[in-house]
Amino acid sequence: MEKVKEIFKMLLPILVAVLAVAIIRHYASGLISQIRERVKNKELDKRIDKSNLSYGESQYKVYAQKLFDAMNGWQTDEDAIYEVFKKMNNIDDILQLQIAFSDVEDEDETLSQWLHDDLSSSEMKQLNAIIAERSIEYSF
Repeated sequence: MEKVKEIFKMLLPILVAVLAVAIIRHYASGLISQIRERVKNKELDKRIDKSNLSYGESQYKVYAQKLFDAMNGWQTDEDAIYEVFKKMNNIDDILQLQIAFSDVEDEDETLSQWLHDDLSSSEMKQLNAIIAERSIEYSF
């Protein structure tokens, strides 16, 4: 029994150190993800002509939430996704939607990643066709 106590006393600092490193890595990766997302959004924001936006900022958040709800969970609501993109009138709308989506989605995945994860290749073609029909030079 004494031997077990000695081993435990020797291992305890190591276990504490390993646990501390794991906790620090977890929080650091979350912080790094947040920083990356902010940088990405600033880059998108620089590309947007704000005078060309079709809607106010709150409407893009509504559309982003609708996209998130359509893709989050067991089934994807493709019609809801298409409906949102039919309301995008220009490249600036799509870029603003991407920024709004990153505010709704709390992981480190972009709207493009979500779309590619949830839609089949034929559904992606249909989405890109909707965008092209609106004379927007952009595709996912």
